[in-house]
Amino acid sequence: MQKSKVENVLGEIDILIYEARRIPLSDYIVIDCREISSLIDDLKDAIPSEIRESRQLLQERERIIENAKAEAKSIVDLATAERDRLISEHNVTRMANEQAADIIRAAQQEERTLRSNAMAYADDIFNYISARTDEMVGIIQKVHETVQQAHQSLHEERLRDG
Repeated sequence: MQKSKVENVLGEIDILIYEARRIPLSDYIVIDCREISSLIDDLKDAIPSEIRESRQLLQERERIIENAKAEAKSIVDLATAERDRLISEHNVTRMANEQAADIIRAAQQEERTLRSNAMAYADDIFNYISARTDEMVGIIQKVHETVQQAHQSLHEERLRDG
């Protein structure tokens, strides 16, 4: 699976933090504010596209459900039409009723199966999107904390240096 733009930007932020100059005798690092600001801007640009992709997946789910409903209705309509045709023939009335009932049951079962599969697919997509969104929010919060620490460190360093 290809990495998303958000994952790529987060990877760049991780590298920037990892390669940052350490401040001796502390847990602080020095990060170029322009670089981190640029990466945060890239992240802000990427997140809406991830959300758009999520919306597209949800729309795809809705399309699948609608197609399943239409297909099931079509099957039921065909079964009903076939039943009506068979009933009109006097010598096969009993057989026609049995066959039509079987067709309707099969169509209803197919409808239930298609609907169940579509709902399971939609649920999987939603869970995936939810997990990815939660993961991204956690990573963004960590990056934000790191940037704040770096900014505070720079501020304290400037105050010491006068």
